[in-house]
Order: sequence, then structure tokens, then C-alpha cells
Amino acid sequence: MAASICDINEKKLAAVTDSVDVSYRSRILTQPVDVADRGAIKSFLEGTKRHFGRVDGIANIAGIGGRLIGTHPIWEIPTAEYDLVMDANARSVFNTLAEGLVPGFMETPGSIVNVGSMYSVRGFKNAAPYCGSKHAMIGLTKTAAIEAGEGGIRVNALLPNVTFVKCDVTSFESQLQMFKAAKENSPSHTIDVVVACAGIAPNDTVFNVEQDGDDDPVAPNMLMMNVNVTGVLYSQKLARHYFLRNPIGADRDRCFVIFSSAAGYLDLPEGPCTKRRNMRFAVSCAPREGRPRFVSTGLLSADVQDHVKGQGVKFADAGSAAELVLRIAATPSINGRSFAVVPSDEDAPRGYIDQDLDDYEPGSRAGSFTMASYNARD
Repeated sequence: MAASICDINEKKLAAVTDSVDVSYRSRILTQPVDVADRGAIKSFLEGTKRHFGRVDGIANIAGIGGRLIGTHPIWEIPTAEYDLVMDANARSVFNTLAEGLVPGFMETPGSIVNVGSMYSVRGFKNAAPYCGSKHAMIGLTKTAAIEAGEGGIRVNALLPNVTFVKCDVTSFESQLQMFKAAKENSPSHTIDVVVACAGIAPNDTVFNVEQDGDDDPVAPNMLMMNVNVTGVLYSQKLARHYFLRNPIGADRDRCFVIFSSAAGYLDLPEGPCTKRRNMRFAVSCAPREGRPRFVSTGLLSADVQDHVKGQGVKFADAGSAAELVLRIAATPSINGRSFAVVPSDEDAPRGYIDQDLDDYEPGSRAGSFTMASYNARD
């Protein structure tokens, strides 16, 4: 297999080549191309065919959000901004289809994939050029599929709305790259909601002294602390960084959600201190917290679930946890609260409850001391 890649940015092209295993680089052809220029696309495609002898498939993945996405309503969008986005997102697709589907150019059976986004089929406030261009891509794809199908060329659209980025939460640099990828892939090029949900519960090696024997004590494994605490602090640092650079308005919110567990409140034998709460942040964003109990997921085998149920424990539903996160993220008035994901019953019909354990009572000795200490910082 070989590939020919074009981009208007030569540095990004070089980065793509560098990311490929050395043994495969001879099969990669790159060329700087302005995809909005039909002549340049024609030259690129013909050059690719001359170099490799054939073209079996084409993928259109070029796209931009524009300079004003997420900030300006349609009546404030200048024509130049509209043209910029339409050229990159729609005209580029038309150019590639027009030149790539010339009878006899591609091998048959062949395939063309046009990559859009979830906004190819829905609206997005303050993003008229972007949504318009992505909707246009769908129309071009459907039309080209009808025209080229009988000739043995399939034309389809791919509309991703989730991007998976490999991340080691114990590494600040790894999390930084994840946040950068999130910002880059966001239609508005902003980060509005961060959910810190990584966590592990291995055997505790801090209180386990039996392993030491009669020799010097063995250093405990701090992986649980690094994942459950250090990783969350890294996420909070990065979230603050990006939140504070977002446009501020009545229609924008900044939300940081921490997923803990019941061990965050309950006193359990060998209960990890990594789950203890620390929810007082001094940034103008909404720190909120969810704490699942036992949740039925594929992470627990059927035997384990049967054993837990045999002890009289009821399982909460994973869907309740997902619904809770969405509700927290979409409700600006929820701030500084801690929720528990629980089995659905009369007291918790939606499968979650506000634990009402988030702060000291106003006027209490601890509450007054806390506020005095906080105010003394100024």
C-alpha cells in the first residue's frame, strides 16, 4: 500500500512523513497543495497516478473552522470569512470529486471518502460558514455517489464527532498533547468541559507491611496516587489554562467534573486517600463531582458481579453516570456540588442524587474558620 498526501502547510506535511515508520516512507508521496485550487488538485492527482501507476481511493479530510467560529452570528460574518471556510471545506471536496471521478482515472472498484463532522447534519450557533460548508459536503457526496456508482466508484461521507487520543494521565506532557488535540479538533477551537475520570484501585502497598519481611521496608508503589491524584491535578491545571482563554458570555460555560468513587466519602478498610475530596478551586469555572457506587460494566466479569450481588449490593447503571455528566455540564447553576450515582429507586428515580455533603454549614465553627482563612489570603 502507498499513499500520496497533500496539504497547504509544508511543515505539517513533513511532520506526517516523520511520523511514518522509516521502512514505509518510500511509499509516501507529499506535495504542498491549495485544495481550493482546482488546477492544483488536478495536477496533484495526475502526479500521484504517474508516480504510483494507479489511484484506488481518495480521502478528502482537509477542513477548517474559520477565524470567527463560535464568536459571531451570521449577520456579523464578512464575505471573506465565508469564502475562506467554504473554499477549504466545500470547494475542496468539489474539486477532488470533479477531477477524481473523470471516467477512467481511478481503478475500479474504487472508493472516495469525504470527511465531515457531526455539524454536517446539525446546526451550530455562531458557526454559519462552518455548518454551511459541512452540509454542502453531504450534498456533494450524495450526488457524486449517484453519478459514479454505476461506474464502480463508491462515494461516502464519514462524520466523526469523537476523537480518541492516547494519554498517560500521570504525564503532564501527555495530558498537554491531549488538550491540544481537543482544542484543535473542536469546531470552536475552545475547551469548555473537562471530565477527569481516570482511576485505578490496585492492592495498597502503603499499609501492606507483610511484604517487607525482616529486611528493610520496600518502597510502596505510588501508581494509584499518581493516577488518582496527580493526574487530576494536571487536568485541573490544564483546564484552567484553556478555560481562562475562552470567550466569556452568557452562552458560554466552563465546567470541570471530577469522577471519584464512594471511597471518596466512606471510611473503608484500606480505602484510598486518593479519592478524598478536594473541590475548592479559585477559578471562575464550575467544579463539580460525580461518585459512582458499584456500576455494572464490562470491566467486571459475570462471576464478580454475581458475587457482589450475593452480598446484597445493588448495581447502579452506567447510563445514569453518563446522564449525570451531561446534566452537570449543561447546567451552569450546578457548582461545587457532589453527586452519587446509585441504583434507581423511589428516592433516586434517575439513578443519581446530590449528596448534600459539599461544604460546612454556614455559621458553623468549621465554616466560619474556613471562610476567614480563605479571605485572609487577600
